[in-house]
Amino acid sequence: MVAAGHAVFALPWRLAAQPSHAPRQGIAFPWFALGFITVALFNSLHLPPAAGIAALNQLANLLLAMAMATLSLTTRFSALRKAGAKPLLLGLMVFVRLMVGGGAINLLVQHFAR
Repeated sequence: MVAAGHAVFALPWRLAAQPSHAPRQGIAFPWFALGFITVALFNSLHLPPAAGIAALNQLANLLLAMAMATLSLTTRFSALRKAGAKPLLLGLMVFVRLMVGGGAINLLVQHFAR
C-alpha cells in the first residue's frame, strides 16, 4: 500500500516541477516499489512455509541493522551542529507522532479484531 501510494502521490509533484518549456523527460519510476508489492502479495497468499518466513524475517532484521549502522557511520556531527536544533526537534516530533500513532492503530486493530 505504501509503495502504490508513493507512486500515485509523487506523480503530480514530479510533473509540476518541470517547466512547461523544458523538454519532456521520462518519469522516474521507483522500481523497488514493485518488489514491495510483489512480496506483500506473495506473503498474503500464505504460500511460503512458516520456517521460510522466519528465516527471511531474521535476514530482514540483519539487513536493517546493517543499514542503520551504515547511516550512523556516515553521520557528520559538525553538519548536525551547524544545522542547529530545529531539524533534530522536528525529527523527534515525527518520531513521537509515529510511535503514538502506530500504538493507537495497533490498539484499535486489536480491539476490533476480537
